[in-house]
Amino acid sequence: MAGLNLQPQIVNGLLKLDLSNQGLTSIPEEVFDITDLEVLDVSNNKLTNIPEAIGRLQKLDTLSAYSNMLTSLPHAIRSLQELKLLVVYNNDLSMLPDGLESLENLEYLNVKNNKLTKLPSKVFSCPNLVVLNVGNNKLSTFPAGVEKLQKLTKLYLHSNELTEVPSGVYSLSNLEVLCVARNPIRRLSDDITRLTRLKSLIVADCHFDEFPRQVLHLKTLEVLYAGQAGGSKFDMVPDELEDLQHLWYLSLENNLLRTLPSTMSHLHNLRVVNLWNNQFDTFPEVLCELPAMKELDIKNNSITRLPIALHRADKLEDLNVFGNPLTYPPRHVQGTRAIMTFLKQQGENLQPQTVNGHLKIDLSNQGLTSIPEEVFDITGLEVLDVSNNELTSIPEAIGRLQKLNRMDAGGNMLTSLPQAIGSLSKLTHLYIYDNRLTELPPWICSLCNLEVLVVGNNRLSTLPPDIEKLRKLTNLHIHDNQLKEVPQAICSLLNLEVLVTGNNRLSKLPPGVGRLQNLRELFINDNQVKMLPLGVFSLFNFEVLDVSNNKVSTLPPGAKNANLREVYLYNNKFDTFPEVLCELPAMEKLDIRFNNISRLPTALHRADKLEDLDVSGNPLTYPPQDVCKQGTAAIMAFLKHETAARKSDNMETASETELERKLRERREKNAQMQQQGSKQRDQTSERMDTSIGATPVPPQAAGTKARVGLVRKQTLTLKLTEDNTAQDKELQQAFNRLSLKVALNQWKPIARELGVSKKEIKDIESPTQRGHESEKRRSVEGQLSDEVERRYPSVTIDRRFPIVASERLEEQSILGRGGFAYVTKARHLDWRQDVAVKCLLTRKIEGSPEGSTITHAPPEYFADINLPPNAKFDVYSFGVLLWEIVTRQQPYALAANSALITMAVTMGQRPDLTLIPTDREDVTSVSQLMQTCWSQNPEDRHSFDDCADRLRHVKDRFSREEIRQAIITVEKMKV
Repeated sequence: MAGLNLQPQIVNGLLKLDLSNQGLTSIPEEVFDITDLEVLDVSNNKLTNIPEAIGRLQKLDTLSAYSNMLTSLPHAIRSLQELKLLVVYNNDLSMLPDGLESLENLEYLNVKNNKLTKLPSKVFSCPNLVVLNVGNNKLSTFPAGVEKLQKLTKLYLHSNELTEVPSGVYSLSNLEVLCVARNPIRRLSDDITRLTRLKSLIVADCHFDEFPRQVLHLKTLEVLYAGQAGGSKFDMVPDELEDLQHLWYLSLENNLLRTLPSTMSHLHNLRVVNLWNNQFDTFPEVLCELPAMKELDIKNNSITRLPIALHRADKLEDLNVFGNPLTYPPRHVQGTRAIMTFLKQQGENLQPQTVNGHLKIDLSNQGLTSIPEEVFDITGLEVLDVSNNELTSIPEAIGRLQKLNRMDAGGNMLTSLPQAIGSLSKLTHLYIYDNRLTELPPWICSLCNLEVLVVGNNRLSTLPPDIEKLRKLTNLHIHDNQLKEVPQAICSLLNLEVLVTGNNRLSKLPPGVGRLQNLRELFINDNQVKMLPLGVFSLFNFEVLDVSNNKVSTLPPGAKNANLREVYLYNNKFDTFPEVLCELPAMEKLDIRFNNISRLPTALHRADKLEDLDVSGNPLTYPPQDVCKQGTAAIMAFLKHETAARKSDNMETASETELERKLRERREKNAQMQQQGSKQRDQTSERMDTSIGATPVPPQAAGTKARVGLVRKQTLTLKLTEDNTAQDKELQQAFNRLSLKVALNQWKPIARELGVSKKEIKDIESPTQRGHESEKRRSVEGQLSDEVERRYPSVTIDRRFPIVASERLEEQSILGRGGFAYVTKARHLDWRQDVAVKCLLTRKIEGSPEGSTITHAPPEYFADINLPPNAKFDVYSFGVLLWEIVTRQQPYALAANSALITMAVTMGQRPDLTLIPTDREDVTSVSQLMQTCWSQNPEDRHSFDDCADRLRHVKDRFSREEIRQAIITVEKMKV
């Protein structure tokens, strides 16, 4: 006991000795000598008994001996007449001593947490007892007489073995607190309603299988504990709970509740609510209507989201949602304050705003796993943005938003779409990109007013077959999916302006894409496409084309597109520059990187608005690399300069052309020429009333071998008909650009080495005969006689070619025919040498326009019989001639008569394209050229300059040796 302070202190006006928490096993004897002691605290020690000497402390008011190991109380206690508080809980008492009834001033008796099996009935004779706590003992019965305790306000009978509330309890008119928790009580007596001053009722962990309805009549009740832990639980709360208007504490934990009555919203004083360990899978919305609520424990349920409306419970300070599979608010939002702040912000977002005249709610980037139910109550909503959240579904309640015209649900985890979305008849914009959709449901096609559909970056492998029903669709984004084809039905969407199909598994586009006349932007990048549909470059409104990262090697022909601004062709299979790109006057950007192009065409300079040209990654040799490195401006300037230089080259003299003709004819054998002439003589068309231009052809020197390399070139002779125009000069210039020129000071030595006589050389220099009269001299100079000018007033003359009379020619044999002219070989009687003669027809044969055959006549002739032939006629015929060259067949060979040909051509039919080989890129290029030449609209046809440029690119793919071998092969086939 050394060091123990036994000096009492005055506390709250009472003399007190505090020996608590001293580890005492007995009370020091000296304590009992302090006879004036009023408060003795020996709690939290190791006392096993209190000595009878306690009776000497006659002024004792309070004895606290709780939390010891007392097994009994001394009988001397009954002599402490001033004792008011006896606190001996948490001991090992099995019984209370007799005579406690003599403690007439006893007000507080706490013997809980002992081992009492019964109470002495006389304890109820303490007339001033206010608080009696006998909880957590082993009482199975309660002695009669408790009703005598009329001053009792608090009675604790919890954690015993009582099966009912002692009947005398209901007579305690001043009782305010009744605790019978953790007893096997199954129901409360209706007599409980007699406790008219009861404020706290604790019936937790009883065996109620339904809510104790009797408590609903306790109008003064403020605290109700009705949580259950045993096998019996209740699953509903009556609506009459609202009658407990003074209730501020409600505990309904450990039950089977899924809902709460909406009438709870009338409990305006409710501050604490415990609902943990129930079966709520949705948050009870009525709790959002409790303005006084400060504490809410709803842990260990199955709630996935908190309603945004909970932010209206703005006095909530302690919210426990632990143990729920909450996905909303997001997991990173932790703690009551953070949750309430988040919900408040969301509540503000749920207030629709008028944006651009439309009622809009923006819930994007909020981490939502579901759309708040409150959204679907805003039936006037027009724009809903729930993008970039964690939504896995959209509820069918979306169908309630019948005024919705725009919905953005992109950037979520959607795997399906609700059927109700098909009922949103006013929807014009639907964004469901970046989700996990594997299909588009058919009801999407019911959105008759849909204009924009963005479903990129999903897992789609097909599109619904009825997509053609979306007649008003202008923008379709189906990129970054798993599509292997684009359905033909899309070509029926005639209002489509933007089509984005990039990064799929496409190998082609449907051919009808060329019919989408409103198409402005086409993206087919990052696929496996090898060829674009015909007509793409003829789309009038076309502005952007992206074909990057595909396998395209050629582009289809098309008319000059006045609007195409951006073209992306990088990382494809182009070996030559697509000529159609030269016809895009509005093109500002061209990306053709990483192909296999070796030269750019000079015609590209015509795209004079091109400001951004990227040709890196190509093995370019023309323009030179030093020019390409300087950028777009330098390349375009170079091409423009080269074009001007070529035009200058076209001014070379006729002697160069005649030398080339001389070399060509000397390389051919006379026998072959005669054989060919005899075979074709009977095919020569009837003689026309025409003037004929002739070019002298020197005799062939059989077996002569050229010592210099020359490119063969077809001779261009003079047209002499009334329908002739300036196109001869245009065609001559085109053919000149295809030839290899020989300088003027070089051709005579070459001719001599080939065995050409001096006289023949002189004839080439001046093909007119000495002694001819002035009229012939005028003809050589390119002037017409008066008679010829009168007969053929529209004829224009090339000064290099003489005019001869047809009667001076004999033994004519046809060399070739097509379009509006044919070429023959004839013997000139005066010059005594062979000449090549080009004849332009001047009258119609078998329903053909003047100078033509019906198979080569363009459709505009049949539409307007008075339309005179022009350059566009010739280009059309040239296209048919290319078809003949490629297929080696006659066009329309199966037509029964010319009337059928006329009808077919007028309706847009052309020679059979299925006869053209498709396994060679050079043939494909020629095929595209011929189709452009015979376009239905004359303005869509190329000029002969353009034709020559395109044919040059085809020729440049082959070496001279390859060309020579090809010619030999053709000659053998002819024999």
